[in-house]
Amino acid sequence: LSGSLPEYLKRVAEGQAGEFETEVRMSDFSSVQGPAWVLLVEADDYEPLVTRGFDPMEVDQDLELKLQRGCKLEGTVLSPEGTPAPGARLAFAQEGNAVLAIGDGEFSQRHQGILENSDVSGRFRLIKPPKATALVVFHDSGWAIVPTEPGSQELHIKHQAWARVEGVLV
Repeated sequence: LSGSLPEYLKRVAEGQAGEFETEVRMSDFSSVQGPAWVLLVEADDYEPLVTRGFDPMEVDQDLELKLQRGCKLEGTVLSPEGTPAPGARLAFAQEGNAVLAIGDGEFSQRHQGILENSDVSGRFRLIKPPKATALVVFHDSGWAIVPTEPGSQELHIKHQAWARVEGVLV
């Protein structure tokens, strides 16, 4: 594990009828202090599942994992006036990985998650990444943060207008 986010898996194990087998060896970790591994399970039409971190020195693991149906997030982004918001920028905040913004409602270049835009009618369709906690939306007319729920979701996101702070400096 690197910080709070694991590195991407370096091996893919395919299975049949819900069963698979793979090996993790100490040699898989290149000079990492306190190495650990997690198992990411992905299947069409199911939420991705991430296990807890395992120490490579732990003995054989016999895991029983239950996947939850649904992994799609789709809907429409609407302006504060209720009209479609074409070209809205969408990103997922994930557990341990916040979405950072820079000036003018732009996502930071450091964001590593899924970044997409709504189409000309404000529609979007996304596959939720592992441990998604919220969908963050930026548009020229405003912004929104929508918590994600387990399963597929159909959303109609009416975002809030950008705020402005005015005052007099004395």
